[in-house]
Amino acid sequence: MNQGQNVPTTRRQVRWLHALFVAILGAFIFLNLDTTGSGKLLAAFFGFSILTAALVWRCDEDSWSLPLLNFAGVVVVSLAVWHYGAAAGLNGLVTLPLLAAALRQPPAHVVGLLLVALFSQGMAVPDWSSRYQLLQFFLPGIAALAIVIFQRDQRESLDQRLTRLEILDALTGAHNIRAFNNLLQRTHQLAKRHGYFYSIVAVDLVGLHSINQKFGRAVGNGCLQSLAEALQETLRTTDVLARAGGGEFLILLPATNHEGAGQAMQRIRERIAGVTYEANGSVMQLAVHAGAATYPTDQQESDEMIDHADRQLELDRSLRHKSQPTWV
Repeated sequence: MNQGQNVPTTRRQVRWLHALFVAILGAFIFLNLDTTGSGKLLAAFFGFSILTAALVWRCDEDSWSLPLLNFAGVVVVSLAVWHYGAAAGLNGLVTLPLLAAALRQPPAHVVGLLLVALFSQGMAVPDWSSRYQLLQFFLPGIAALAIVIFQRDQRESLDQRLTRLEILDALTGAHNIRAFNNLLQRTHQLAKRHGYFYSIVAVDLVGLHSINQKFGRAVGNGCLQSLAEALQETLRTTDVLARAGGGEFLILLPATNHEGAGQAMQRIRERIAGVTYEANGSVMQLAVHAGAATYPTDQQESDEMIDHADRQLELDRSLRHKSQPTWV
């Protein structure tokens, strides 16, 4: 996939809105051009055209030219109004840079640009009667801009929720296993390239099956949520917690050697020792089994790291001989 195909739709829309603006304004100017006092207007138009052309063909990322183009668009339209006089078709062109701003810039910037447009075009018309008519012309455009901003905010909120659903476990808020594997691959590549350590810790809730059978899945889910919160409290900001399925969680510890992984497991056990969950008048003390794997000490490949941590978890289970939660 090439770089241009990765550009979000709204970003492409902004660029082509500017291109459309230049085309329409250019057609208007050259169809109505006279020989008196047109030099500044032409200079502004060509300068704006050059900036727009550069922006249209730059499909990599946002840049300082976006807000500059929006402002330049308002200025060029105002110069045209001043030169040719107010006209519905000409004044209406200012909607395009305002719409482009509404698609990409913060609402405060859009409001500021709208005020600039109202002021500059108001100064370009000769009297208050014309300014009043101009304001009436702007009202539908202002309503349209408000709708665009509202819809953009709603879509961004929806996109954020969808993103969370794609990478997070719905029950516990930890990463899901697919997101964890993606992060593991990146961490492994960096570690392999630069000679870093990293570790994985596997943690399994003791007696989840018994809890579900005795109290129901709602209680079991509550225990998992309490466990996830407790595990998250033991982690650094760079660590990644994920739910692998059932009562098992995986923790990715970047830049952590074998000794650091052991210390992390000790912190986890000490923290979980203080976690209780109440169900139907009974209080259970949560407990976990844990195992770790460290790159490159234990395994050389990323897909073998999780298996190694799981084997260490099973060894911990057999050594501790604990399969039921403790009731207190």
